[in-house]
Amino acid sequence: LRKISLGCEIAADSSIFKSVALLIILVNTAVMVMADPLARQPSPTEDTLERFFLGFYLTEMAIKIAGSGFVLNKDAYLRNYWNLLDFVVVLTSVLPLLTASITGLNIASLKAIRVIRPLRAITKINSLKMILKTLFASLPLVLDSIILLALVIAAFAILGVQLFGYELNKYCMDVGTGITTNLLCRNDSNCV
Repeated sequence: LRKISLGCEIAADSSIFKSVALLIILVNTAVMVMADPLARQPSPTEDTLERFFLGFYLTEMAIKIAGSGFVLNKDAYLRNYWNLLDFVVVLTSVLPLLTASITGLNIASLKAIRVIRPLRAITKINSLKMILKTLFASLPLVLDSIILLALVIAAFAILGVQLFGYELNKYCMDVGTGITTNLLCRNDSNCV
């Protein structure tokens, strides 16, 4: 068992494995971009590719877990925040399949979760990791500016409501077309 774990750890750390994983993520992103969003059912090709990508992601996750452990080890899979992001993305990708097989519900809205799969590229490209770490590290320094900006926006929003809030009050609207007119409404007409 230790030999399998060591082999999985070596495989997961190899540059070839990481390159193939990044290539699969990019191809998956391209397939999602080319998919027809208005189609009720995915084409057989899209469905096959979807299952292939999901199978690859599950295999990649299993190899990493077998190599480093799941939670309890010092360098366990879920103790790394980037792996935790991968885990959440893969888990949300499996969720529509599980709910469809268990309950038979319409899972079109759950399939929209697939759009977060390109986030897995962050875990593969070190420069993206560095940019995100820098961004999150700078948030406390920028917090005062964000609070000031929110206060200015709130002040102008309140001013806008006070100045223009009742501008369209009691104007007539044609219910059929939805067009408002400048004429003041009488009590028996449709007012906005």
